[in-house]
Amino acid sequence: MKESSEASVYHALNIEYAIHSEAKLKLAELLREVKKEDLLQFAKKLKLVGYSKLNKEDLVVASTQHLANKDYLIESLMLSTDQELEFWQDVYHNSEQLTVDILPGKYRFLQMQGILYSFYHQEKLNFVIPDEIKALYSEINWNELLEVRAQKQLVLQYTLAAAHLYGTISLNDIVDIYNEQNDQAITMDEFENITNFYLQRSQTYDWYDGQIICTYFEEDNIEEHESLLELVKDKPRYVPSKEGLLKYADDLYFEITPSYTRLYRHLIDELQVNVMLAKEIIDDVQFACSMEAPLNDIVFEIEKRDVVFKDKKHIQKVTGLVIELYNDTRLWSNVGFTPDEVASFSQDVQFKPVDAFPTNSSNKIGRNDPCLCGSGLKYKKCCGK
Repeated sequence: MKESSEASVYHALNIEYAIHSEAKLKLAELLREVKKEDLLQFAKKLKLVGYSKLNKEDLVVASTQHLANKDYLIESLMLSTDQELEFWQDVYHNSEQLTVDILPGKYRFLQMQGILYSFYHQEKLNFVIPDEIKALYSEINWNELLEVRAQKQLVLQYTLAAAHLYGTISLNDIVDIYNEQNDQAITMDEFENITNFYLQRSQTYDWYDGQIICTYFEEDNIEEHESLLELVKDKPRYVPSKEGLLKYADDLYFEITPSYTRLYRHLIDELQVNVMLAKEIIDDVQFACSMEAPLNDIVFEIEKRDVVFKDKKHIQKVTGLVIELYNDTRLWSNVGFTPDEVASFSQDVQFKPVDAFPTNSSNKIGRNDPCLCGSGLKYKKCCGK
């Protein structure tokens, strides 16, 4: 039932994103099938000069000229994820009808870049790469592109991982970590240019006052970033191995610790929670711990699922397990160390073990919250996938 529901959402989105006509192969023919208001939005994205004063045919001509450019195609492919790149190549080599239930995340960016189009006609979905763009692709040295892209992608992975693990980090610090863990050194200018390159599309990091920051720090809570900088000032930084650090490039990643497993098993064995719900609860509890949410908010992640506590002892047991999990969680305020790790070397006056939960609630989207894109799916099943 769950998979059927997701497929239904994908089906509707794929039809919505498609051009409703027979497939066309030439760029100008393709673009003439697009509504003028959509062309205007596309022209704005492409930063075409004077686009707002152009009629539809002039918009088509201007957009065609911009898209039929090898440098633009290379940039678009460089910005694509591995999944998107694989999909684009599949369409290039096959150009065949695909299932209407395909995950939109596989192609939506390519579509928005104007290097791939979808058509829905007679209940069939087809993906097309325009002839002009196919011709440009044939001129590209693919192995060279992949080599350069791999270097850029590694910098992106380090940037994402640092933003997720630390919340904030200086350019100097992240470059030092990168150079210590890789044979081919990179300069701060090169690193900064690559991180700015990837900000052409939505990321979970940004720049603020010379720091790479997690986008949790939006404008309305940027003061929290200033507080975090003060908290971590002069503290040593937890730096895992390269393999361990890059796992954090996934903003949904966290370490499965013994305390995590104990709480998970308690939900199933003692509170009779089914396995799927227990996994959902424990993921959200762990996430709330990582955001240093108040204890009441963390326990509420369990209560709001209508989990029944038999008596006060059960509540105390769960609370104790939550505290254990919290103290085993890597925190931004500890520069990546867990409270338990801090306690082990707390004789250092720079560090103080966390002995109480904070009082301010977190407003970051949870793993099991509805996705902000409006698809109706959970974040981890949609844009967080």
